[in-house]
Amino acid sequence: MTDRLVKCCRCRNKHLESERDKKPTNKYGCWGEDSVCPRCACTTYYLVEDVKSKEQSQ
Repeated sequence: MTDRLVKCCRCRNKHLESERDKKPTNKYGCWGEDSVCPRCACTTYYLVEDVKSKEQSQ
């Protein structure tokens, strides 16, 4: 499995996509979870690069 390095659109924090927190949401009348920035809780981010997992490199 590959993990992706992402950058928050609000605070420009670089972090792995797997490090993003889950926040409950009621968008469009349907309960679910949004992936949010661990620093500022923003829901928008963009891809910086793909990072290979340690399992694949060994």
